[in-house]
Amino acid sequence: MKKLIVLLALVACSTVNFANADDWKLGYKEPGGGFSLTSPDENFSLKFLGYIQANQKFYVSSGYNQNAGNPTDFPYSFLIRRSRFDVSATAFKTFELFFEIDSAPAGGVLPVVTYINAPLFDEYLKIRAGRYITPFSAEDNISSRNLETVERSMVESSLIGLPATDSQIGVMLYGSAMEKTLAYAVSLTNGANSSTQTGSSASGTPVENNGSKDLQLHVSYKLMPDLVIGASYDYDVENGQTLTVKDLAGATYFAAPVVGQRQAYEGDVFYKMGDFSLRGEFITAAFTDSNSNGSGSPSLTGFFGQVGYFVTGSELGGFQPVVRIEQAGISNVAAQTNTLTGITVGYNWFINSCVRHQLNIINTSASNPAGNYADGNSKLAILSELQFKF
Repeated sequence: MKKLIVLLALVACSTVNFANADDWKLGYKEPGGGFSLTSPDENFSLKFLGYIQANQKFYVSSGYNQNAGNPTDFPYSFLIRRSRFDVSATAFKTFELFFEIDSAPAGGVLPVVTYINAPLFDEYLKIRAGRYITPFSAEDNISSRNLETVERSMVESSLIGLPATDSQIGVMLYGSAMEKTLAYAVSLTNGANSSTQTGSSASGTPVENNGSKDLQLHVSYKLMPDLVIGASYDYDVENGQTLTVKDLAGATYFAAPVVGQRQAYEGDVFYKMGDFSLRGEFITAAFTDSNSNGSGSPSLTGFFGQVGYFVTGSELGGFQPVVRIEQAGISNVAAQTNTLTGITVGYNWFINSCVRHQLNIINTSASNPAGNYADGNSKLAILSELQFKF
């Protein structure tokens, strides 16, 4: 069987001596970093990873069930949030093919990312081509298997829904310098799109409905071994779309039509010292060609700040309480700003290196009555997730 795997993985590489297949090394990377098969000279490797996330959602506040125009699955629901399988193949130590598929979406088994990495000038300049996660948001570039909360921030989720970020098709130049203290990425994409798709892309991201290319720039700098800061820029021209803010339980709060030019800016910080970690991100996006109700151009603004601390153990087996505060809002619509503020208290319980349980207790309030917050009251929801990864 081992010889068969090697043969299937490297049949296109005429330089491989299959007679020595028994000398290939089979390994496993903790924590939950997948299985690997490596050639004796380490020029070729094949990695297999995967994870499943089973979610439970509980709407504690009865107000979630009072808006017929924006219904929720009140009072509770169960779903497979993600069911993903990853394959990474490396040739001559530097050229990489990576793809990830997801069987959780209703449309069947669909690609999330599929791309090729190749070096152009050592670690200073590399190229990525295919479908990949765009570099704009630092939190969006954390794999879903490693998120410290059940969902990403409300403001980033609003951009994903346009779409403006997340899984898109294009090309990216990236690299690092100064002994990897400075890192950068320049991405040009045409959106998560194909000529045969309508409505939603294969990855679950809505298909972009315009011919403009998305330009995104990101740079990060390691101020000290435990502290990294970053900043991003995004530019695109949109056809008519709807910008929507939802709470972390998925309930719609407010939406506004947008069209034309979009410029977005991002700043992020990550600090880790021992068992303590701090993470934060600020995002603002202006739609300067839009004018809702004659009151000005809509803009999206939000942030999150999060602290975590391992009271015992680590990702290999331990318990990490997490506290998070965040906001997301749309301004200049009907001469007012409509903002959601969410406070999350929860934990990550790493039962072992492969199994984790997350619990998020979330209280969300709105600056103005709208959508599922039309009653003007704050809402309480509980999100739970059980993950198995390998």
